[in-house]
Amino acid sequence: MVDLAIRRYRPDDAAAIADLSQRYFAPDPAWTLRMAETQLTTDALGGGRQVWVASRGARVVGVAGYVVAPPWLYLWPVAAEDQASAAAVLDAALASGRGPGLTTARVSTRTVEPHKRAAVQALGFAPSIEFLALARPVAPALSAPVVTATPRRGAAIDRAATHALHDAAFVGVSNSGPTSVDDFAELLDGEDAWPTATAAWHDGDGRCVGFVIGKRAGADGVIEAIGVDAAWRGRGLAQAMLADVIAVAAHDGCAAVVAVIASDNAPSLALHRRAGFVERARKQLWDLAL
Repeated sequence: MVDLAIRRYRPDDAAAIADLSQRYFAPDPAWTLRMAETQLTTDALGGGRQVWVASRGARVVGVAGYVVAPPWLYLWPVAAEDQASAAAVLDAALASGRGPGLTTARVSTRTVEPHKRAAVQALGFAPSIEFLALARPVAPALSAPVVTATPRRGAAIDRAATHALHDAAFVGVSNSGPTSVDDFAELLDGEDAWPTATAAWHDGDGRCVGFVIGKRAGADGVIEAIGVDAAWRGRGLAQAMLADVIAVAAHDGCAAVVAVIASDNAPSLALHRRAGFVERARKQLWDLAL
C-alpha cells in the first residue's frame, strides 16, 4: 500500500473532498464542488489554513479541519476512507489546533463511517452528546400563534442586527460559537441557501427579535438556525417562525423540513417535537481532554 502523506489543504483538493462528503456525510447533506471550495475556506477554518489532507499518491483519502472556539477545539470537517487516514488527519488537526485556553476537543461520527469511529476511540475520545436530525412533513400545516413581530426576507433583512442576534442566541449552545461577517453572509447567500424561508422577525419598533436561517438539501428544506431574543421567549414567536418555514416549504415543493439539534438543547428539542418533528437519524459526538 502507498504510504500516507499528510499536508495542508490546497484549492485543487476541493473536488476530492466533495467526493468524500458524498460517501461519508450522510445523514448530513453532501457538498458540491462549489460548497466544498466555500466551506473549506471559511474564516472559522482560517481561510483553509486550518485544514489537513491525507493522500496516498495523488489520491486524497482524508480531510480534517479544526475550529478554535475556546474552551473548545472543534474538529470539523472530518472524513476519511479508512481508519489509518482518519487517525492521521485527526492527529494533524489536534496537534495544530492545541493552544492556550482550549480544554476539550470534539468530533462527531456517523453510522456510515465505523472506521472513523474506531480511529476516534483509539485516540482516547469518549462519547459525549448526540446530534438528532428531526424531520416533519410539510403537511399538515402548523398552527401559528398570533404574534406582533413580522418577517423580513431577502434584501429587507437587516444583516447586522440578525447576525448579532444569531450569535447572542447561541451563547452556551453546544457546538456553536460566534461567526464572522463573511461566514454569516455565506449562511444567507451560499449555494444551498433557502432565501424564501430565511427571515428576520422584527417587533413594532423595528427591532430584530427572531430569525430563521434556511437551507435546501435535496428534496428537503433545512432549518440551519433559529433563535429568539431573550425578551421574546415564551410568547409564541418560535412556533410562529416554525409555522412560517413549514408553509414556505410546502409552497416551494419540499417533501419535509429537517432540523439538526444537540441532545442537550432541551428547549429546541421540545419546540420541534411539539410541532410534529420526529427523529430521522442521529450522530455521536466525542470529547477529548486536551
